[in-house]
Amino acid sequence: MPSTTDDTATTDHTATDPAVAEPADRPEDIAAAMQTPAFRRDPYPLYARMRRTCPVYRSPQGIWYLTRYADVETALSDPRLSNDRDRMTRALSARDGGMRGLSRLIGRLGRIMTNTDPPEHARLRKLVNKAFTARRVEGLRDRIQMAVDELVRYDPPTQVIIRVAADDLPVGGEILRTGDLVYLVLAATNRDPDRFTDPDRLDLMRRGNRHLSFGNGPHFCLGAPPARLEAEPAIGTLVRKLPTLRLDDTRALEWRPNPLQRRLRALPLAY
Repeated sequence: MPSTTDDTATTDHTATDPAVAEPADRPEDIAAAMQTPAFRRDPYPLYARMRRTCPVYRSPQGIWYLTRYADVETALSDPRLSNDRDRMTRALSARDGGMRGLSRLIGRLGRIMTNTDPPEHARLRKLVNKAFTARRVEGLRDRIQMAVDELVRYDPPTQVIIRVAADDLPVGGEILRTGDLVYLVLAATNRDPDRFTDPDRLDLMRRGNRHLSFGNGPHFCLGAPPARLEAEPAIGTLVRKLPTLRLDDTRALEWRPNPLQRRLRALPLAY
């Protein structure tokens, strides 16, 4: 957890774990690295390597991983990459193991706004859009701290957004075929040095912070403005009430194994 003093308002995250920093470029080696405890502790060295060596990467399971900011920003707005529930469940159920369980979970959700494509998505979004506009939220509080956006850029809880190719789609010299699963790795794009200066540093005063943690295009997160609204006073209150709050370094951090959602089992703190 970063300190709020001037000397440590930025955190350098350039140290790498040899278990994930330099995998071979073969798809099977990268896939194996993604299953290691080292990757769960810190996925960013591997994401950086993928951005450099295979930014449009097809896993042995046939899943595409996009890790460059420019590619993912464009992909999030491309109608050929679908978020439709029925198309998603078909693509997931064609895979083995946990993918079929995810398919069943998505199927149980029903057809809601977040798992539809235009024009149905646009119709549903219009019904709720007025309650979530930035202007309405800004009326509740004038200024949202830049620190909130930097925290969700630096280590987003949603690491990957899944899409299905509804049509053949060229990306970065590769062709994504109709029906292919596509992982848009937000956590990698948010550390892309072609978009962010010194991206592995936590800079709470970073300007021009157009991260993709809330998505982009027609599925941009409606909850982004209220999320910023809620996070800013929460962080401010913690800093004021518990100025010595820090990580309890006597206890190791344990990360949950889900590579799509970055979650701690517990956050040990001391003050």
